[in-house]
Amino acid sequence: EPRQDARVQILLAMTATGYRGGQEQTQPILFDRAANIMVRVAAFYYASRNDFFDKRILFQLPQLIAPGEDWVIRHITLVVIGLEQGANPLVLNLLLGALADPDPKIRTGAAVGMTKIEGPRSREALRGRLEDEDGLVRGAAAGALLYRVVMRMDEPADVVERVRAADDETRRGAAAVLGQLVATSGAVPGETERDREEVQAWVLALADEFDPAECAWVRLRARTLVHLGRAGEAAAVLRSALDRFPGDPDLLLQRSIVAEASE
Repeated sequence: EPRQDARVQILLAMTATGYRGGQEQTQPILFDRAANIMVRVAAFYYASRNDFFDKRILFQLPQLIAPGEDWVIRHITLVVIGLEQGANPLVLNLLLGALADPDPKIRTGAAVGMTKIEGPRSREALRGRLEDEDGLVRGAAAGALLYRVVMRMDEPADVVERVRAADDETRRGAAAVLGQLVATSGAVPGETERDREEVQAWVLALADEFDPAECAWVRLRARTLVHLGRAGEAAAVLRSALDRFPGDPDLLLQRSIVAEASE
């Protein structure tokens, strides 16, 4: 198909339907720098969703994060291989190298990709990037470290306090990761549903603290507190939020529902 947008749609449809017969046709596109960037991204997504990153492809991945490659491909490669192929020792080495790249977009991708890779090497590398000169990198590193604390991959140590004392851009980046963690059904740990909701309430409290300009965390936190039977605490959270977002219709509605639940 000569039309680039049509090729993208075909690849996305193959991914969505779980069709696995396109491996031989799509893998060469990943490494073709002359190909349309969106087609390459769609091919990458298809390969990652179908777990087509075999040993042969993994050893070719350094080509996709080399300095001459398009930054979009470099960034996506770092994020995807880290989150989905992090058990391979080669992947951590690639991410550690990219974390020192002069381009902050690449360092950000490396920090995100390192989120789920356990061990002291990844943890200390992320901690070092809390002092990065670029705010997006600092936010990605902070979010990754907090994710590891919430998911009980690492001990809290001083991570929460360091993020709490950080600049606004770092804190916003961390809040975005925490919010996404809560939005992913079943992502937070816990033996029972109540345990998970308690963790969720704590995570949302941190997200609200780190990014007080984002109203979504407040609404989710109040809802979680009501589920836990803590309607009075939910009402206090909403009253405080309405000082920041006066007249917000969703908060006003939620406050009236919580008030009824408290009676």
